Amino acid sequence: MQEWPTYSGGGVPASCMITTHVLRIFNIPLNFTNFEREIEVIANEMAKADIVHLTLNSLRYLNNENIPIAFSLISKLVFTAESSKNFANQFVQGGGLASIAKYKLMSTENHVDLIVDALSLISQLARIHKDFYEPIHNSNIYNDLKVLIQHQDPNIRAKVCNLIGNLCRHTGFFYEKLLKFGLISAAIECCRDPDRNTRKFACFAVGNAGFHNEVLYEHLRPCVILLVELLRDQEEKTRANAAGALGNFVRNSNTLCKDLIKHGALKMLLEVVQNDKGPG
Repeated sequence: MQEWPTYSGGGVPASCMITTHVLRIFNIPLNFTNFEREIEVIANEMAKADIVHLTLNSLRYLNNENIPIAFSLISKLVFTAESSKNFANQFVQGGGLASIAKYKLMSTENHVDLIVDALSLISQLARIHKDFYEPIHNSNIYNDLKVLIQHQDPNIRAKVCNLIGNLCRHTGFFYEKLLKFGLISAAIECCRDPDRNTRKFACFAVGNAGFHNEVLYEHLRPCVILLVELLRDQEEKTRANAAGALGNFVRNSNTLCKDLIKHGALKMLLEVVQNDKGPG
């Protein structure tokens, strides 16, 4: 198609148009609820067809305006419950993380939806299995995350915090790397963010940063008072994440015990147990 003259309906514009329409067709069952019963069957067939590899290969035919359609498809597939690991493997093995860097999907110049898709995709990889930690590390996303965690859009700040939490989900592999790039202190700062979703995921992030070992305990010290305050947050999940994080801060050593006592963590946790109206 690209070899055909543009004046005859070919060339780069035609290749982009056809590729875009095909990707939109594949997106249809993932975008509408009336396909819910068939979605797993459809996803399994897409996995057999190696759809993620094919989609990554199709990026060369797309212009900047249509690249989000491809990554929206990949992101939705990686979030498909039964087939998520297969699609995640296809994405990593097909050089998907390198494509995120190549096409600068996490640039602040992009539309918020595209940045959110890219962050959600990496976050899901981290959530699924620790085997994806090394490829994520090698993709060198740290500087992008440091910028995006201060983005003016709260959805992006929340997604970065969620990603940090998932990077700390399975092991302490990322602990010192996140510290080196200032992402632990940035996550702590997000515990006082005006956006409630950002606060919720910031609690998740700092909690997981203290779960596997005590390496970051000293650096998490400023967070203790914030977490105690967040035990009164209006959002139930934020209160739960804050309580879990405080528990993790005594899981591996007594380094932060005096701080928890000083800032009234024990009293507040007891008050939560006795009076919190959220479901058990």
